[in-house]
Amino acid sequence: MNQGHRLSIPTISTRLTNSNKGGKKRILLVDDEPDITMSISAVLESDDLEVTSYNDPVLALSSFMPHHYDLVMLDVKMPKIDGFELYNEIKKIDNRTKVCFITATDKNNYEGLEGPERQSGDYKERPQLYCELKKDMFLQKPISNDDLLYEINKRTRR
Repeated sequence: MNQGHRLSIPTISTRLTNSNKGGKKRILLVDDEPDITMSISAVLESDDLEVTSYNDPVLALSSFMPHHYDLVMLDVKMPKIDGFELYNEIKKIDNRTKVCFITATDKNNYEGLEGPERQSGDYKERPQLYCELKKDMFLQKPISNDDLLYEINKRTRR
């Protein structure tokens, strides 16, 4: 028996991260409306993307795996934790994760969120978050299948 060689067993996070090299792009989708997650998932999966979807943002957060997803898609208005709060929590776990928001609100309402005097719809001022948000992080619902695929593929280029 050769004692000079050690068996290297990758950690769980390494296996999750590395197991998809060259494979399908992974999308995490969180929206409290099951019909939305079902229809968006179907469109993305038809383009050979791997989709994990949740209708409960708290469950999505507790199941979140750092360095696993190529893109996280968050609805803005959800119960328990809204999309902005979920974004903050995900960024604490994995600050390199790409995130986009899906919203029925006109995405132009989110322009200039970094200003301390600004508010967005029903949401109170959150300058620590808004300074990070850019208008191009938002996709407006409804969105055509072709536009959705274009936007997701654009955001997941490596």
